[in-house]
Amino acid sequence: MKNIINRLCALVLFSSLSIVSFCVAMGAFPSAAYANGLPERIILLPTATPAHSQTVTWRTRNAVPTLAEITESTASPALVQRAKQISGISKSHAILTGQTIEKTAGKTFHHRVTFTHLKPATRYAYRVKGEQGWSEWHSFRTAAETFTPYRMIYLGDTQNHIQSLGSRTIRAAFAAAPDARLMLHAGDLTDRAGPEDQLWGEWFAAGNWLFSNIVQLPVVGNHEYRESPGTLPQLKVVWPAHFMLPGNGPESLRDTVYWLDYQGVRFIALDSMIALHSEAAAKQQAQWLEPLLANNPNRWTIVSYHHPLLSGTRAQFTPAIATHWQPLFERYAVDLVLQGDDHIYGRWQPGQGVPVYTISVAGAKQNRVHDKARELMQRVGEDTQWYQVIEFSNERLQYRAWTVEGELYDAVDVIKQPGKPARVESDLADAIPERYCGKPEPASLFPQAIYKPRCREVTELQ
Repeated sequence: MKNIINRLCALVLFSSLSIVSFCVAMGAFPSAAYANGLPERIILLPTATPAHSQTVTWRTRNAVPTLAEITESTASPALVQRAKQISGISKSHAILTGQTIEKTAGKTFHHRVTFTHLKPATRYAYRVKGEQGWSEWHSFRTAAETFTPYRMIYLGDTQNHIQSLGSRTIRAAFAAAPDARLMLHAGDLTDRAGPEDQLWGEWFAAGNWLFSNIVQLPVVGNHEYRESPGTLPQLKVVWPAHFMLPGNGPESLRDTVYWLDYQGVRFIALDSMIALHSEAAAKQQAQWLEPLLANNPNRWTIVSYHHPLLSGTRAQFTPAIATHWQPLFERYAVDLVLQGDDHIYGRWQPGQGVPVYTISVAGAKQNRVHDKARELMQRVGEDTQWYQVIEFSNERLQYRAWTVEGELYDAVDVIKQPGKPARVESDLADAIPERYCGKPEPASLFPQAIYKPRCREVTELQ
């Protein structure tokens, strides 16, 4: 009977949405989660030694041995004959279907394997084990041990309508920089409101195989926390389940704060959410941060956290960051500070040189820039999904912001000068018109408005 349904559904697949819905209900097409007992949400994550190790995490519906296979990648399809099997660790977590932990739908099992003793600057192929088989073969390249030019991608908040709209930004970024070695997400990867597991499913679907072939650098935002009156925010359990990070941050913040050196660039991820709610946590991160900046042999330094030092929507400084972190960024000449949260585009340089502070948004939610912030910042923008490509060479860091349609929007070069402070050039952006939020159309024209007042959030036409 099921074979008959399958054939009928194949014939009418494109003829009627209602028929397609019937086919899904009858099991002709697999459901999105755990359809074939294969591993899902496979993602490459950073280690403290990226030239010699690589972490991968994934999840399964039921408890299975945590196994992965790896081999040096070649053009021959005979990968399995050469592959070495590696075991790892797993942990069960509740599947959260609502905003509170009480709303659950059983358990899922999150797995982690860290490949070690790898060769620098070498391409590897790997796959991971599920309940009823292996994933497809994925690949990655280890970092070089010394500075080598490369490119990376930086994305702001995806947060809302992730699969339907955020996905196009992720994919456009990859199309623009298919050789990118890293992809950094500056917080609020998903929304706090809504069915949690579904939203994370959207995020992984938006990145799909890119997340399992390019090392991802997740930075925690406020929507990755649960807030209750009178208590400090609590990190959602889904964050450490999906993102098993280097664990080299301050003792109480090892799930969210970390650093790594990647081919001559030092990356530092901070937790601004907990810093905003606890001065002790802001100080703790500053004390941890200073030695990393003071004793830094790398050519370039990138810091990322979620809440902007200077907010483009409020035109106010964030006190915890301004007091405890900004002096260190300036004292030790951090090159770029990558931020999110505001759902606008912004670039601000408090001086003639570095640091350069940026804000971006990759997703659907769009806010307006405060008039005062427009005066303070060198570059702002609204009502646009952006991605950024950063290229590191020996003497020059090139930062380019692009709209999701591939239009250049901002350009900054940081140039190293022997015996002098770094020079910042941004003339290229001067001739590019700024993007503003258009006036909302009358509601009568759209039963479900494309724009809410003040360009707050994009909603989809159903």
